[in-house]
Amino acid sequence: GAVIDGFAFSLNGGWQVDCPGFTNLAIRNCEFGMGANALLPIYIHGGVGNLTVENCSFFMGLITDSSTVGAAIWVHSNTELTGLLAVLYCHFQKAVQHPLELAGTATSRFRVNYNFFEQMSEAGSGAHADPWYLNGGNYSGGNFDFNNVYQPAGGANLSWGILLIADAFWPTMSVADSTADYNVLIN
Repeated sequence: GAVIDGFAFSLNGGWQVDCPGFTNLAIRNCEFGMGANALLPIYIHGGVGNLTVENCSFFMGLITDSSTVGAAIWVHSNTELTGLLAVLYCHFQKAVQHPLELAGTATSRFRVNYNFFEQMSEAGSGAHADPWYLNGGNYSGGNFDFNNVYQPAGGANLSWGILLIADAFWPTMSVADSTADYNVLIN
């Protein structure tokens, strides 16, 4: 396993933590910003064990095209995420689409707790303001609890909800034994 702690990945156009496979990875106390380099801050692909993202900040406000995958943490399609994805005490601001996206992953567990999501999807039409997007895979034993979501007037509304499950493309997708409790939404 490895620990990445205290880096400013937001400098010089924004940089990326590209994870093509690992057993255990912790990313803590880092600052991310999607800028001129147009790189997803945390990009997960390949065989993956446990991932913890804790006490990090993500500012995505320099991307203005809603067709861009604007996720701050993106687990790529068909990635074997066999461990626990824990996203704790993070601040997500001005994500183009959804700050967290799990796309077509294998069986996964998750803990998305104590985070602050604000000003999402201000890129214009086509963008949707859902903090967390599950797009295929099987998920069990996880939670999306104790998060705060603030979407001021003028941005996309929260009509998509806090959790969007897109099962049209993944007919075998399932979410079981999981919770979404004690979240605060201000729209």
